[in-house]
Amino acid sequence: PGVDLASLLLLEGKALAGDIAVTAWSLALAYRLGPQTFTVAHQRIDGDVPFDYLVLGGGGFHDSIYLANSSLIADFNGPEERSWSLRYTLDFSTLGAPGLSFTTRYIRGDNVEGDRVPVGSPYAYYADNEKHWERDVDVRYVVQAGVAKDLSFTLRQGTHRISGTSDGNVDHIRLITEYPFNLF
Repeated sequence: PGVDLASLLLLEGKALAGDIAVTAWSLALAYRLGPQTFTVAHQRIDGDVPFDYLVLGGGGFHDSIYLANSSLIADFNGPEERSWSLRYTLDFSTLGAPGLSFTTRYIRGDNVEGDRVPVGSPYAYYADNEKHWERDVDVRYVVQAGVAKDLSFTLRQGTHRISGTSDGNVDHIRLITEYPFNLF
């Protein structure tokens, strides 16, 4: 027997963090010009607590937030937060380097209202009037042919700066390798 969509929408958690009444939305618009893509996005969180993560089967939650400004280091999901981002991607295929791409993104968030978080809430670490920004840079290469076809390497650098207490100033450098394969 399957589970119908209506039943899934009526599920409730244990409310261990109290009442979470949050509306979150985001919108991204992209314009493609040859090998270049320019994207602008806006995101809003409306509520006295942040847009929280859902715990999925197995206890994992890192893939449960799907907002335009969710990024490498910060998700820009604080109470009453407003965030904007600009993104630029260049596909080098048309320039003679198939499989190579470059992406950079800048995100700025403000209007975080930490004073609206209820006293005793597990979200009480937000400061009032928090502002933060993040800059991410990716260089990615996907092998185009041969035994290692579709093997990819991504060098990713991220910088996050904040005037608040919910996150920290962070610098990341990551090397990510992926190789898709079918088990069946």
